[in-house]
Amino acid sequence: MSKITESEIERHTIEELERLGFQYLHGLAIAPGAESAERRSAV
Repeated sequence: MSKITESEIERHTIEELERLGFQYLHGLAIAPGAESAERRSAV
């Protein structure tokens, strides 16, 4: 039996959430200072 990696679990979870209607955005796209920042600072 092969081991499941963290990246495989993450990818599967993202795909499931997208199927449920959520939109995936990479962390750097919403980080402070980014064009679509979700918050003003990292703290």
